[in-house]
Amino acid sequence: YTLHPTPYTLHPTPYTLDLTPQLEAEIVYACRHEYAETAVDVLARRTRLSFLDTKATLECLPRVLELMAQEKKWSKKRVRAEERSAKEFLETMKVDSDLITSTKYQK
Repeated sequence: YTLHPTPYTLHPTPYTLDLTPQLEAEIVYACRHEYAETAVDVLARRTRLSFLDTKATLECLPRVLELMAQEKKWSKKRVRAEERSAKEFLETMKVDSDLITSTKYQK
């Protein structure tokens, strides 16, 4: 696995959250060594990102799905299912529903 610079800079947030190579590496590590099998698992339990900032989590969801799809060899159908599941989870965390519907996985 090679880490690449990413364009994901998440603003405005009360924190400066970037999907940095370190965070990308945490996602890959969780997939390879911690039995992380779902995007919700990575976002909520492994990185806890969804508890820090749900809007920022939604913004970086496409990159998380991309990394996990690569590691887990997911089909496009599985990626779409993971995206739906993650968005449903984030809705329970009171993210604005307009933001949920406007963000789609791009790959």
